[in-house]
Amino acid sequence: MGFNFRIFILAMAGISAIVYAVFLLPPLTSGGSALMPGVSEAELRAAIRSEHAYCETNKQGMDWACFAGKSGIVLAAGAPRIPTAQYADQRRLAREQAAASC
Repeated sequence: MGFNFRIFILAMAGISAIVYAVFLLPPLTSGGSALMPGVSEAELRAAIRSEHAYCETNKQGMDWACFAGKSGIVLAAGAPRIPTAQYADQRRLAREQAAASC
């Protein structure tokens, strides 16, 4: 009844894989303004202006300020990216969320 080294090696490999995966993830917190961490005021205003112009030309009968504010915030807040992961188009996602809420 000796010590089963296969279990020990598999456990160490599993723990090592978990530690490696944790270090691959970008930090979830970052510095920045209190309103939106990591996003400057100028970036936020530019995203909102861009979405307001889009709404004026393409979304008739919708509250333009609401749409521009919601989609601009989503666009300005660049989320941390995980390497090799696939993401939805951020602009399309922002516009669909804003259209659903306004």
